[in-house]
Amino acid sequence: MKNLLSILLFITITVFSTVGVSALNAPVLGICEDYPRGTMYDEIERDFELLAKYDITDLRISIAWGDVEFAKGYFDWWLLDDTVDLAEQYGIELYPYICYAPTWATRETWRSPPDDMADWYDFVYEVVNRYGDRIKFWELWNEGDNYEFWVGSWEQQLELVKVGAQAVKDADPEAITVFGGLTNLDSNHIRSIFSSGVADYVDAINIHFYHETWNPTPTEQIYPTVRRIKDVIKESGEQELWVAEIGYSDYVEEDGYVSYYVRTSHPYEKTQHFQAVTFGRQVTQLLASEDVSTVLWYEVKNLPLYSSAIGDVNNHYLGALDFDYFPKPLFFALASFVKLFDNPFDVTTEQIEVSVPNGTEPFFHAFTRENGDTLLIAWKRGIDKVEMGLEGIPPSGTILQYSITGNKTILPTLQSVTLDPEELTLIEVLQGKEARLSLTDLEVSPAEDGYLVRAVCGNIGNGLAESVVVEVFPSKELVFDGNAERTIPSLEPGEEYALEWLVEPGQEEGGQPRMWIVVRDGETPPAAELVYIQ
Repeated sequence: MKNLLSILLFITITVFSTVGVSALNAPVLGICEDYPRGTMYDEIERDFELLAKYDITDLRISIAWGDVEFAKGYFDWWLLDDTVDLAEQYGIELYPYICYAPTWATRETWRSPPDDMADWYDFVYEVVNRYGDRIKFWELWNEGDNYEFWVGSWEQQLELVKVGAQAVKDADPEAITVFGGLTNLDSNHIRSIFSSGVADYVDAINIHFYHETWNPTPTEQIYPTVRRIKDVIKESGEQELWVAEIGYSDYVEEDGYVSYYVRTSHPYEKTQHFQAVTFGRQVTQLLASEDVSTVLWYEVKNLPLYSSAIGDVNNHYLGALDFDYFPKPLFFALASFVKLFDNPFDVTTEQIEVSVPNGTEPFFHAFTRENGDTLLIAWKRGIDKVEMGLEGIPPSGTILQYSITGNKTILPTLQSVTLDPEELTLIEVLQGKEARLSLTDLEVSPAEDGYLVRAVCGNIGNGLAESVVVEVFPSKELVFDGNAERTIPSLEPGEEYALEWLVEPGQEEGGQPRMWIVVRDGETPPAAELVYIQ
C-alpha cells in the first residue's frame, strides 16, 4: 500500500523559455505619498531625492481642492508649484488625484458634493491647464464609494467624476483620466460606471486593496479579483485597470488584533519583514494577472503617531520608511521589484511543472523577459516549510535566489526550492550578460571607539557592474561620521570588494542599534542587508 504522505500533487501551468507571441507586459510600479497643506519643501525634496536614487520614479500624490482654492477664485499654488518643480528636477512622474472639496463649495464637509458642479469643473480645469505640460495622468477623487472620503450618493460621485474628467480633457485633450480609486469591488458596482455612461469619460479605472489590514480577505484573492474586474471592464469598454493604491500595515496588538475585521493567523505576520514579503506576494499577483497597467504602493513614510489621520492607527504603519526615514525592508523590496520588472516581460507560468506534498497549496508565478531571463516567484501559507519540485526550467543560465530586500546568492542547480510561510521564494535565471550585486561576510566586532562593521560586496552576475555605490543607513541610536556613500568604479563578474565602517553608540535611546548596508548601480536590482549592532 502506498504511503499517502509521499504522493505528490502536480500543478501544470504555461511558461516559455523564449517569449511567446502575446504582447509583452510593461506595467508601472511605484509608490504613493500625500503632501497636504503645511508640508515643508525640505520634506518633499528629501523624499524625491531618495526615491530617485533607487529609481522609484512613479508617485501618486493628492491635490486637495480645499488646500489650493481657499476661497472661490482665490488660489494658493506655492506647494503644488514646488512639488511639480521638484518632481521635474528629480525625474519623478506624478500621478495626482484631485479631491476633497472646500467648505465654501459644499457648505458642509470636505467629503460632501459641491453645491454647484461648475465650481468643481472650474478648479479641475485650472489645475490641468496650469500643469498639463508636465503631468499627463489625472485621477478624479479618491475612494468615492467609501464613507470616510465621500458622504454623497454614488450617483453624485458618478456625476462628479464625469464633470471632472470633462474638465481634464477640455484643458488637455491628450491627458489620461482615471476614475477615482474604488474600494467596493463588486462586479455590479463596477458595471454601474458603464451603465451610467461615465466610463466614456475615463481612460482608466483605479481599484484599491488593503487585504489583511482592513479587509479580512486573504492576500491570495487579489489575483482572481483583478481577473474578474478586468473581465467586467471588457464587457463594455477598453479602459485600463489600475491598482494605484495598495498597502499592508505592520501594526498588530498583543492579542493579534489588527483592525475591526482583521486578526492575525500566525505570529510571524504584521512584522516589518512580513510587510515586505506581503508586498512581494501582492505585487506578483497583480503583475501575473496581465490585467493591471499601473501599480502604486501606499506609501513612502509611516506617519508619526502624534499626527492625525483619516481612519484607525493602521494608517501610521503603512510606509516603506519609518517616520524618521529609517528604511523598512519594504523600501528595498520595492526598489528590487522595480528593477526586476523594468523590462517588458511575458507571464510564462504554464510550462513549469511544480510538485509539492499532497495537501499543500503553493502559489506560483513565472515571468520571462525579452532576453530570455526567467523569474520564478512562489510562496505558501501556514506554518510548515515544504520542498517544491520544479521541472521545465531553462536548462542553462546563472541561477540566483533573492532575499526580500534584494540580496542574492548563487544556486548550483534548480530542481527544487524551499517554501517558507514567512518568506517569498524568488528565483532569477539569467541568460544575458547582466551584472548582479550581492553582499556577503557581514560582521560586527567591538572596536576601541565603538564597533567595526565589515561586509563584502560582489558581482555574481554575468556582466560588468559600473559606478557601484555602497550606501549605509545607520539608525538613530548610532553615531556615524564617515561618508554614507562610497563609489566603486566597476566590478567584473566574480570580483569582490571588502568594506568596513566604524560606528559609535549615540546618546539617543530607542531600539536596538542597527544599520542598513546597500549596494546598487542604478541598472540592476539593489542588494540590502540589515546589520544589528550588539
